[in-house]
Amino acid sequence: MKEEILAKVAEYIINAGDLKLKPEEVTENLSLKDDLDLDSVGSLTAIMDLEEHYDIVVEDKQLLGLQTVGDVVALIESGLAAKS
Repeated sequence: MKEEILAKVAEYIINAGDLKLKPEEVTENLSLKDDLDLDSVGSLTAIMDLEEHYDIVVEDKQLLGLQTVGDVVALIESGLAAKS
C-alpha cells in the first residue's frame, strides 16, 4: 500500500509543481522545497488534491511539519488509518 501511496503522492506533486520528473524519480527522502523546488502554494495544491483523491481530511496543523515526500506519504497513511 505504501508504494501505491508514494506513486500517487509523486504524481500529484509533479503536477502541482509542474515538475519535469517521472514518478519513479520521486523518492521519500526528497525535500519538497530544497530538492523539488515546490513552494507553499504547490505543496498545498498537492495536499488538497490528495485529500480529495483519498477522501481524507488534513488538519492545518498537520501541514506545518511537512518537509519531505515521505512526510506527505506518512500524512496520507495517517489519514487513511483514521478513516477506517
